[in-house]
Amino acid sequence: MQRRVPADGRPSVNTPAANKPVVKRPAENRPVVKRDARSMPSEKRAAVNRPVQKAPAVKKTEEPKNKIPKKPFILLALFAILAIPVVLFVFFMVDENMLIKKTVTVEAGSTASFDMFLKGEPKYPQYLSTNLDFTTVDYNAPQTVYFVITLYGIDHNCELVVADTIPPQGDPIPQELYSVDPLPEASKCVTNIKDITPVTVTWGEKPDISAGGEFAAPAKLTDAVGNETIVLVPLSVTRDSVAPEIAGTRDISIIMGETIAYRTGVTVTDNIDKNPRLDIDTSGVKLNKAGEYNATYKATDFTGNKTEVTIKVTIKPKPKDYVDPKTVYAQAKEVLDKIITPEMTDMEKALQIVWWCRYNIKFTTRIKPKSWTEAAHNAFKERRGNCLSTASCVRAMLDVAGIENMFVTRWPYKIAKHYWNYVKIDGQWYHCDATWRQNYESYFFMYTTKELLAFWHDGWNGFEFDQKKYPESATASVQKKIDYRNHKIKS
Repeated sequence: MQRRVPADGRPSVNTPAANKPVVKRPAENRPVVKRDARSMPSEKRAAVNRPVQKAPAVKKTEEPKNKIPKKPFILLALFAILAIPVVLFVFFMVDENMLIKKTVTVEAGSTASFDMFLKGEPKYPQYLSTNLDFTTVDYNAPQTVYFVITLYGIDHNCELVVADTIPPQGDPIPQELYSVDPLPEASKCVTNIKDITPVTVTWGEKPDISAGGEFAAPAKLTDAVGNETIVLVPLSVTRDSVAPEIAGTRDISIIMGETIAYRTGVTVTDNIDKNPRLDIDTSGVKLNKAGEYNATYKATDFTGNKTEVTIKVTIKPKPKDYVDPKTVYAQAKEVLDKIITPEMTDMEKALQIVWWCRYNIKFTTRIKPKSWTEAAHNAFKERRGNCLSTASCVRAMLDVAGIENMFVTRWPYKIAKHYWNYVKIDGQWYHCDATWRQNYESYFFMYTTKELLAFWHDGWNGFEFDQKKYPESATASVQKKIDYRNHKIKS
């Protein structure tokens, strides 16, 4: 059936097509269906074969888009022209200020200058300044100095760092020690210490030197900022295995009630220790009871080596007519007060004592004293006696004067014993003999053992003695200092 088409060519509203929505597809999305004209109905084939009439083209007038007004364009161009110098000035300022270094570090002990903070010379150096006087900086003290550099009116905060990066230096001082010695202070073992700041010296790891040997002890040098250096100090360590020697000990015999000076004449020496300790055990000796006892000398050096010597102490009963030492010392003091003065030296006092006994006690062999106190008492009282009497008077006065002394006995002897005094003056032992000697008008004062044994008169000496029982005497002679005629010490 053929559709009725209104005159204007639009479908009628009453037709079903009028109520059907029209869907327009874009031309580019429409599927193209190719059909053979022979398969179409006759009326469609006719429509297909009819020529298509195109509607005449309508020429449209379009207005230009984004049209820029002439006046704003002129302002923009003017602004661009004016901005060029500003941009150039900014680039100039940035480039010039890039010449400033913000931080410079120098080693302590050296110096710094303003030029060290510039990478180059600015074009207008008259506009460059700083508020720091570099000559006032203490370059020996590690520190950071803050200051300002101004270029073209722009301030730059800068830092001058004075740094100590060099460790201290020093030379070791070799040490000689004993195995029992502590290590000396580390600061005393390093010399020629060099550093810009104060240096402390301490020991690092301490070696064990108890067995002796050769060691290298590390001394650590540390400066004020913590830089460290290790200096190896050579240690030569000796292990002492030799015990000290005791000399001058001898058996002692006294009268009951008397005292004993155990140390008189006793010396202790050691191959290494200059002052070995001497202890004397007298706990078994009873001075107020007659009998025989033992006393022990014990010498110890600083490494612990020990030596012991035991002596016999004989306490005799008081004989008839016994004289107490106090009585003798009182007699000695009475004489001393007349012949010595407090300002005298020990040598001067001893000379006066020996001189007085030589010329105030007449020699006789007709007495036989039973003790030294009896011999001294009778000699002080009667002004006569034998060699023991004279030596006893010298002993009593030396004791009161506080001068260490002891008897020396002739040995060996053929006819008779002889006694003289061994006196310690100025730390040395000397022989003194105040006994009258036949055909010899002088006396013996401060003789060394060598000088005493070399003395010969009328074909004999008479001073032989067991040297092992006594301390070693002085070796330097002092005879040139003695004025025997006037009993004075020469100045």
